Amino acid sequence: MPELKREHIFNALNRLAMEIDTNRTWVESVGEVVMRLTDPIDDINKKLAPAKKLFDKILKRLGESRDEKEALPAPEEQKRIEGPSTAKEDAANDLEDEIPF
Repeated sequence: MPELKREHIFNALNRLAMEIDTNRTWVESVGEVVMRLTDPIDDINKKLAPAKKLFDKILKRLGESRDEKEALPAPEEQKRIEGPSTAKEDAANDLEDEIPF
């Protein structure tokens, strides 16, 4: 067996023996770190739960009021004042006034 391959195998076996000899594996160590980091987040979440409920209620009410506003009927069309007559209409009215029948 080549010496390089033999050293590689022995190194892998030594790493495995060290991992077995330790109280915790690498995965367990990482898991503990993650748990320690998430505990404060969980505490904060528990402390903020009442505020979150209140905030959810407020947002729900705001959403309901917005829906009510959208459901209002459209306003009635306003009456408009007619504009001045055009020049052709004025000329036709003048001719009618001048005819003496």
